[in-house]
Amino acid sequence: MVDDSFIPTTLVGIKILAKGIKREHEVPHHLALDMAFQKAGYRDYKDTRKVLSSQPPEP
Repeated sequence: MVDDSFIPTTLVGIKILAKGIKREHEVPHHLALDMAFQKAGYRDYKDTRKVLSSQPPEP
């Protein structure tokens, strides 16, 4: 079961969430990724990369 309260803040976290969504909802991986990006507050992969690359790395 995917934890609805978990909102990933990294690209790796989003990909992990997508795997859970894929298993739970039995959807293709690309749709699960889209759902995970939207849950994290991004439009898509390109938007996520742009935003995350502009942020300083966490210590």
